[in-house]
Amino acid sequence: MAICHTGPSVAAAAVVLASSFAILMLSPYVSQVGFAVAAGVLMSMWLSSWLYVPALSAVLGRRMWWPSRAGRQPSVTALPTTAADAELARQ
Repeated sequence: MAICHTGPSVAAAAVVLASSFAILMLSPYVSQVGFAVAAGVLMSMWLSSWLYVPALSAVLGRRMWWPSRAGRQPSVTALPTTAADAELARQ
């Protein structure tokens, strides 16, 4: 589930960032730096989307999605059945 939701956005951001650093390879002075940084960004993206996201999803479960509706637990409110329960609910 986690890779399906986060994979495309992580991949798109990494490709845009890597391509912007790959432009540095056109310069004769910093071509090696451009290649190294672009390759590092792409390797980091693959490592994070194939290893980190599934591992965090397995460890955290629904808490991984805490800002969205998927992470919220449905609220269950029980109606008081006795006068004592109603008094406790008011306090």
